[in-house]
Amino acid sequence: MLRVNLFFSSNKNSRKFKKYLGSRNHKKYPADSIILVESDQSSGNVLGLSIFLPVLSDHLEANLAYHAMVNGGCSIRTKQRVRNFFSVNRKIGIRKSFIVDGRINNLTAGLIQFKRISSARQLESFEIDGIRIGDLVYDSYLRRTGKPSVDLIDKELQEIFLECYSYYLNFLEIFNNHEIKAVCVSHCVYHFALPARIAYARNIPVFQVTGESIYRMNRNKTHAYTDFVDYPSRFKLLSEDAKREGKNLARQRLRSRFSGEVGVDMPYSTQSAFSANENKIIFKFPSDSKLKILVATHDFFDSPHSYGDNYYPDFLVWLEKLGELSEETDYHWFLKTHRDSVAEDRHIIESLLERFPKFSLISSDISHLEIIDAGLDIALTVFGTIGMEYPALGVPVLNASRNNPHVAYNFSFTPHDVAEYESMIRTLPELNIEINIEHIYEYYFMAHLRDPQSWIYFSYDEYLSDVGGYKESVSPKVFGVFLENGKNRRSVSDLSLAIGNFLKSDDHRLRKEHFQND
Repeated sequence: MLRVNLFFSSNKNSRKFKKYLGSRNHKKYPADSIILVESDQSSGNVLGLSIFLPVLSDHLEANLAYHAMVNGGCSIRTKQRVRNFFSVNRKIGIRKSFIVDGRINNLTAGLIQFKRISSARQLESFEIDGIRIGDLVYDSYLRRTGKPSVDLIDKELQEIFLECYSYYLNFLEIFNNHEIKAVCVSHCVYHFALPARIAYARNIPVFQVTGESIYRMNRNKTHAYTDFVDYPSRFKLLSEDAKREGKNLARQRLRSRFSGEVGVDMPYSTQSAFSANENKIIFKFPSDSKLKILVATHDFFDSPHSYGDNYYPDFLVWLEKLGELSEETDYHWFLKTHRDSVAEDRHIIESLLERFPKFSLISSDISHLEIIDAGLDIALTVFGTIGMEYPALGVPVLNASRNNPHVAYNFSFTPHDVAEYESMIRTLPELNIEINIEHIYEYYFMAHLRDPQSWIYFSYDEYLSDVGGYKESVSPKVFGVFLENGKNRRSVSDLSLAIGNFLKSDDHRLRKEHFQND
């Protein structure tokens, strides 16, 4: 028997928002002209979609249809259809739904393909009919299993591979049998991005809509949040006064971040990596003249392909290579996890310390300022924020990916390929990186201050305060705040106008320039 809350919204904020959306009139377009929208997204995303989708529908003259990825039998598919029918999303104007099954009767072809994969790199680059899905399988495996790297003989990896293979084939059938005008996904990584990959191959636009941002992807720009490559060219278009004011504001915000203030332009952060340690530990490096290197680890389970490919397929493989290089070099090597790091990281780090004795662990309680003051020479990251933060404090950084947010500037160094990266590690004493602090201020302004932190609200900080913090920004509370606090949010008409301007452009992201009243 289906539970009552599958039929009716049990949350009062959701009910109120459905009532609000129910007053709208939705146009109907030719039956087979479809915008494919991922179902079961967070409330924050649904809020954004409720404003974005009607404009997109009119722009493309296409109807809205759900797609839900389900790996289960008839009862699970039925529950999904019922959930879709009574969801908030349906009130946006979505009438048709596709239940995309993660199971097909004959997976022999997929199993043969999987058996041919002999390395993590081969899995990462795996394609079907020229469409790459291997990196999506890779990240889905890490996230679902909580394992730091792929194990090619793991049955779970085979199951996830075949599931994604099935999803792909079933999505392909939808694309072949309908006129898909656009696709809206929650992520550009994990299995959620499978329909996006098919869309790229067919020159169909793909959108990722949240309560904070709107991105448009295509075969040349396949990931959201990669507009950092355009920062220098966009900054050049600003007036001299805007440039000066922007840099001054960036300088102030960086000063606040380095003072230990939590969440400065990083609302997801719960602890500052720059605040002094509570235990009053006095941190010191060895007093000899050897090079002192900090390796800032990443979340092992959080999509390593967030911005695209890196020099290593995952964060553990990267650290293992650094461990091998530590044995070839006469440096002091130190690992540091972030204060927000999860407990599941511990056994992975402990294993690395056992395997590579030149690695030493710095307590996460030690702040970055204390490490720098102790005489650090250089820091290593794949694509972390220290690629900007450490240079701002005078310490050079080497990135292990060309797909990093700082690649358009030279205040941190990004080698051209993995061979150059490893060569530079071996010859770090010869490395000479000039740090241009003005470029850091320019980057920070463009990354955090130029465009709205939320395209819906004037003050993102006020919105987060109203909703109860960053973690609640995915909950139905966002509906209540939207309905109750009209003063802090832009009008739907102004938002719709900005979306229209964005859709008429070729821009990767909805930006400040698309808003006429900002």
